Amino acid sequence: MVISVPAIPFLYSKADKISGHYRRYSEDDFQNLLVGAGFQKIQIRRYGFPMLFFYSLIRKLFLDRILLSYFSSPPAGGKKGKSILSKLYSALLKIDQMNVPFLNVGFVARCQK
Repeated sequence: MVISVPAIPFLYSKADKISGHYRRYSEDDFQNLLVGAGFQKIQIRRYGFPMLFFYSLIRKLFLDRILLSYFSSPPAGGKKGKSILSKLYSALLKIDQMNVPFLNVGFVARCQK
């Protein structure tokens, strides 16, 4: 069986929640989960570093502000247009929702029961 999960718990953000993730795993937690589920001959590989790690970190650090800006209606007398950062995040979120493997930071495990 092949299983892929998001990695690095610190990077969990609202973007993960929007993507349907409930958590991110450390390698030890992922290994223990697989062993506890009865899998054997477990091989875990990492993917998405270094570029996607920094993408995920930036996404976490700026997500709340960008989502509020993107989805909130502008205050009366305030700016009507979206900020450049908001437009950029909107595009990145659409790409992220495509589930393209090389645009994620995670673990892939190959194992058998």
